Amino acid sequence: MATNVSPSISPDGKHIVFFSSRDLFSVDLFLAETSTGRIVRKVVDTALNQHFTSLQFISSAGSWSPDGRQFVIGGVRAGKAVLAILDPQDGDVAREIEIPEAGEILNPSWSPDGKAIAFSATVGGDSDLFIYDLGASTSTRMTSDMFADLQPAWSPDGQRIAFVTDRFTTQVDTLHAGDYRLALLDAASKRITALPTFPQGKNINPQWNPD
Repeated sequence: MATNVSPSISPDGKHIVFFSSRDLFSVDLFLAETSTGRIVRKVVDTALNQHFTSLQFISSAGSWSPDGRQFVIGGVRAGKAVLAILDPQDGDVAREIEIPEAGEILNPSWSPDGKAIAFSATVGGDSDLFIYDLGASTSTRMTSDMFADLQPAWSPDGQRIAFVTDRFTTQVDTLHAGDYRLALLDAASKRITALPTFPQGKNINPQWNPD
């Protein structure tokens, strides 16, 4: 039985991109119609595509551009962590962005204005948040500490990023790992504020409503 993970619906709601093991020998990226479930095409064939030696599909989804014309995923090529920007209709790699300091890239999230991509990356064993400016071709490390910062999600106005973190519960001095909570990151100032969440269990995968 095939495993289908990390679905992401296009901005117009007509298509969905997801990872699937339906071809048995690899986990590949597919594009399908949301209304019928019909597979439009295989976007990335990991067994044949030399651009990617690894796709980060187990705990990481990709993200559509606001105009729905491109899709970004985290990958590894020749041992280097990259942001890969794809054309979902033909599977072509429109742009491949190497992030030299990153060991792995997870959960890329395209900004509402289409000018930047936020993502979580592992650096020296730590997981921090980055923003890549597509126009300037520069990356900014937004957090840099021992806490896990994951699953960034832009606010509709592009000013804040909701994310998952253990910074409010983990005790660094005793190496006690706490549960995940949610927080907001101000994209301009890097200021972090906690969000009210359930006191028990893990709080993950934040999403914004349209307004």
